[in-house]
Amino acid sequence: MPVGATATGTTTIQITHNVNRVYADNRRTQVDMRIAKVLRFARTRSDVGLDLNNLFNTNYATGYSTTYTYSGGNTASGGTWRNPTSIYVPRFVRVNYTINF
Repeated sequence: MPVGATATGTTTIQITHNVNRVYADNRRTQVDMRIAKVLRFARTRSDVGLDLNNLFNTNYATGYSTTYTYSGGNTASGGTWRNPTSIYVPRFVRVNYTINF
């Protein structure tokens, strides 16, 4: 049990400073794809495109909890230290259309 903790309560311990970042691994890969076509009609030009971001739907954690919350129920599961707090943006599609005249 941590110093200052009560047997029936919950105690939060700051393990790292908020300015320090905790990363599982520094290398992250995200694949984006763009399909586009230029169409010309007389004096106008149209760009039609489709953007696919995070094509393989990676879900790397980008932020982790820097505190450990101790309570009687969470000690068996390892507590809250290094639980992911944010992940990569999930896959999404964007349609583009630009006309120049």
